[in-house]
Amino acid sequence: MKKIGTTIKYIRKQKKLTQKETYAGIISRTFASNFENGYYNIESEKLFKILQRLGTSINEFGFLHYGENDDKFSYVLSIIDQAATTGDYSQLQKIHQKFENSTSLHDQAISALAYVKIYVHGHNPLSMSLMPTIPLKIHLEQTKEWTFF
Repeated sequence: MKKIGTTIKYIRKQKKLTQKETYAGIISRTFASNFENGYYNIESEKLFKILQRLGTSINEFGFLHYGENDDKFSYVLSIIDQAATTGDYSQLQKIHQKFENSTSLHDQAISALAYVKIYVHGHNPLSMSLMPTIPLKIHLEQTKEWTFF
């Protein structure tokens, strides 16, 4: 798991700022070094002050910090889509089981999607498309008789 301090260090270095310029009056030099190397966490109030000094919004920080998870998320979604397309239900089951007990929202979403793909492909009497929602919407618009029940 990527630490907050390593992301702050990355931003600081990209902006060509020293630790002294970044952390003066907020945290000590020793604490800053340990924080950037992932040994310490920081209070949210101090994090916001550091981000302000770096000229970085919380949204920019989140994008940089969680970007790696988004890549993982996209990669696993592509594996789920491929497994569903080829009918590899054992792969879908493995993905579901791997991520189902995680506390991460990304992982829970992955697990749920794998489960839905297994369920819908295995028990779908309409054989409707499972590609993104636009083909599903088109299918429902073209089908005259359908209900949610």
